[in-house]
Amino acid sequence: CIGLRSLIEGLPVRKAVFSAPMWGFKMPFFIWPVAFVLPHLLGPLGIECRYVPGSGPGNYVAEAGYDTNLLTCDRETFAHMARQLTEEPGLVLGGPSTGWVGSAIAEHRWLGRMPRPELPVLTVLGSDERVVSTSAVHRMHANWPSARLCVIEGARHEVMMEVPAIRTRFMTDALQFLEAR
Repeated sequence: CIGLRSLIEGLPVRKAVFSAPMWGFKMPFFIWPVAFVLPHLLGPLGIECRYVPGSGPGNYVAEAGYDTNLLTCDRETFAHMARQLTEEPGLVLGGPSTGWVGSAIAEHRWLGRMPRPELPVLTVLGSDERVVSTSAVHRMHANWPSARLCVIEGARHEVMMEVPAIRTRFMTDALQFLEAR
């Protein structure tokens, strides 16, 4: 969201690369009405800082474990992320608040209404992406002639933290894109 908004508002760059951008949430369709309305109801009550239902203060990496994680296929990288939680407790993130979700949904809607930036953009998604909405990314690209979407087979959400072959593919594609005239 932040990167695309910056481009729309005129960030002075010649090109941009996005990796699994959060231009929409991946959630079941029947949750959308609740996700859209709940922040508006809780805000006036002063409790928009509460965790969204189903989440809490626990960190995803610590709670999910490698076998069910949505972030990476690379066991070593996942173990590194888990070690960071112990070594650097200040890096620990809990679940989102209802206020944050409400703000993010409003931002997604705004981004969807805005004209796309005219500069060249490369967006990379993993074929096994299950964190952000891939359909939102595809919709964004549908009317964005200067943007190219690249789906990397076998990658999950954190493409730059994947198995070495996928990391190398991402870095090679991104650098070639950025260096091309």
